[in-house]
Amino acid sequence: MPPRIISRAECLSILAALAAAPDDAALDITTTCIFFNGSIPMDRSTFYRGIAEGIYPAPKKISRQTSRWNLGECRRAKAALADKFPQAADRAAKRARTMVDARTRKREAGGRKRRAEHSPAAAE
Repeated sequence: MPPRIISRAECLSILAALAAAPDDAALDITTTCIFFNGSIPMDRSTFYRGIAEGIYPAPKKISRQTSRWNLGECRRAKAALADKFPQAADRAAKRARTMVDARTRKREAGGRKRRAEHSPAAAE
């Protein structure tokens, strides 16, 4: 079964939920890929290559066909990556802020436009 397509809004809501989650939380592959790559989830094969190269933490086998990643280990690995590649971390943070700002501006502009279209003054 192919992986489900996840929208950027879903990614941002998942990232917000992960910020409040405890370190002992278990993440599936999709959530882990979102955690490490931000609002655009990385491909599973890229993530597994990173595991083989020692960039990302290895999963824990829950059952024969189920693997989960420990959120605390993922946070430590992400912090180590940010220390090793500070420019990449800055770009990822800037990209996330830009996306949130653009979405907010779009929402505000759309809201004003819709209100203006349905106001009594616009009907005259």
